[in-house]
Amino acid sequence: MSRDIEYDPVRDNKHDQLPTVDQILVDRGQGKGRMVSGSISTSKSTLAQADDPQKKGRYSGWWNVAKCFLLFAMIIFGFAVGVLVGERKEEEEMRGGRLNVTQQDLIDPGFAILGGSEFDNSKSYQSRALNVLVENGVSADDDPNTVLGRQKLAQRYALLCLYFSTNRIRTAVTDAEFGYGTTPQWHNTNAPAPWKFQWEEDECDWSGIVCNGKKLVKRIELVNHLLTGFLPLELVLLDKGPIEVLDFSDNRGLGQGGFPKVFMEFKSLESIDLRGTSFVGKVPEELCEQETIDNIFIDCNMIECSGDCCSGCGSAPDIDINSAITQASPTDAPI
Repeated sequence: MSRDIEYDPVRDNKHDQLPTVDQILVDRGQGKGRMVSGSISTSKSTLAQADDPQKKGRYSGWWNVAKCFLLFAMIIFGFAVGVLVGERKEEEEMRGGRLNVTQQDLIDPGFAILGGSEFDNSKSYQSRALNVLVENGVSADDDPNTVLGRQKLAQRYALLCLYFSTNRIRTAVTDAEFGYGTTPQWHNTNAPAPWKFQWEEDECDWSGIVCNGKKLVKRIELVNHLLTGFLPLELVLLDKGPIEVLDFSDNRGLGQGGFPKVFMEFKSLESIDLRGTSFVGKVPEELCEQETIDNIFIDCNMIECSGDCCSGCGSAPDIDINSAITQASPTDAPI
């Protein structure tokens, strides 16, 4: 008697089913299990390296070195800045808060009449005037970046040029007046050493200088100061202000180069006094025709003047030449 056997799909088809790709790869050792195992192994290795205390120590050491270096650099930088600021404050305190002046400060606004070439010769009166400005600066109240400050710088430079072009300058005139090779220094009984020791003071406080309320030069009165040499062209820089009077009388050593041409450049002068000087020549008619000019005082036996403006012709009072020579010293070059 035959017995019917029930069909079991799982059992009856087990051997007929082909292996899957994953099964084959697993059998060959290349399956997911190995890959997963490899990944796990790699991850564990990486974690192990990260947890390596030696490597952690090395990384931490380098970072600490970098932080120390940055901190050291910041300290050095702060120290350097502090030193520079301290030096600047100390310099300002030593100079009384004065502002620096450079050669360019005279060239850019046109105060250097020759465009700066006058400074090529270190012994020129312009270079010597510049040196005083550079060494002493100007008051912080006279900032050259302001209109009034520029005007003050121009007049200070002009007056310094006047000083160095008329102080102990040997010329044919001085040889004739004081003896060969003898040139006196600036001197006046009221100001034995005028200007030279007042460089840091406002020029309105210098002997013979009169200013208005804005401290702009109004009058120059250097009577009997033993001036020698010549009047510089830079005096015209004073014409930007309210200059009205130029009095150089009783300076026998002054007169090199004939009648000063610089007077022709002024538009505000009212009075010029050259009595008792050694200027010779002729007063230009154009100068007398200027509307502002009232009087030009000269020695008519030395300077010719055909205009009505020279109504002040007359002889200068006698000058004690022996006293002048006593104050003078022989030299071949200005000091």
